[in-house]
Amino acid sequence: MEMDKIIKSGVKIDVVFEIMIPTAVGALAALEVNKLTEKGIMVYGVDGSLAQTVNIKKRYMVGTAAQHPYKLIGRTAGRYSV
Repeated sequence: MEMDKIIKSGVKIDVVFEIMIPTAVGALAALEVNKLTEKGIMVYGVDGSLAQTVNIKKRYMVGTAAQHPYKLIGRTAGRYSV
């Protein structure tokens, strides 16, 4: 809904950066409904989920990043805090 409002405001969109799958899917849907999917707008997300990798393969999205808070951030923080 918000992405649709942004599109309709007339602002030029080059990149969309979403932090959750539902918002990325919603942004992609808004771009598609407004016939902007072929305009070269780059869509990125943070999740690294299968759904996002499928969207990258279909060229709906440009990239995603996976986070592993326990394996990477938590373990490292614990190691250096002792």
